Amino acid sequence: MDIQQVQVNLFKIYLNRGYRLAYRLDPVGFCAGLGLGPEERDYLTRLTIDDLEPFAAELAAKRVAQLRTAMPRTFRWIEGNLPELPAEYCDVQPTTVADGIHHSVERFPGYLREYRDFYGTVPQAVVDTAEFEAALQGCRRAWREQLDDEPEACFETFSWNSVYWSPLRTRGLSLATDVMRPESAPVSGDSVNSPTSLVVSWVAGRPKTLRVSPSVLALVVALAQPRRADRLRDTYMSEAQTQAALVQLSRSGVIHCLVGPTKEQTVD
Repeated sequence: MDIQQVQVNLFKIYLNRGYRLAYRLDPVGFCAGLGLGPEERDYLTRLTIDDLEPFAAELAAKRVAQLRTAMPRTFRWIEGNLPELPAEYCDVQPTTVADGIHHSVERFPGYLREYRDFYGTVPQAVVDTAEFEAALQGCRRAWREQLDDEPEACFETFSWNSVYWSPLRTRGLSLATDVMRPESAPVSGDSVNSPTSLVVSWVAGRPKTLRVSPSVLALVVALAQPRRADRLRDTYMSEAQTQAALVQLSRSGVIHCLVGPTKEQTVD
């Protein structure tokens, strides 16, 4: 018997409520559709739904606990107002064996947005807070997995020939409400809309969030691909404003820079 194949398909059943329902209705027919050998099918069909549900519930509870840890402010509102929502999310958005918690975190704001659009019971401030917390977690994961290096210091001498780009641990957010409130402050269901542009990053092992203008946000988003500074001149703001923004963003550590020669250095 292929134990690995049995375990993989067991986890599919544990993690997917639809699979468990199909198994409950017709264990033999369900297992026949998994493409398993006779021994593996026989082993799975001898299980009862009572064998499956407790561990499935334990896995779902663990997933909700991980989401709560990753998105504490979002979950404070949810658990005080819509406590059934996390379990519904786990049912509607099942994970796979290969998925990490970051997949659940990244998808959660989209689910909240759909929930808000359909039911109208989730305030925009909660959706925005989820977007903010998910972005922070994504930046942290990029930094921890060393998906890109720490930025070079590129603010001592500015050159329009320098190349700038946003690393994977930096994200730009355009939100309808202001999420930049103290960590202990509750997410208000009746928050007044206040459009906010943020640059979120993870620098030297610590989170960093910058409140910026929409023009600076557009600049950071454009730097998803490396761009030479002179190609950005007068594109999103004036030349002086572009230079100041690139210097400040580089100084804060949220963007990378490959230093190019200054005007004086290019003169023979």
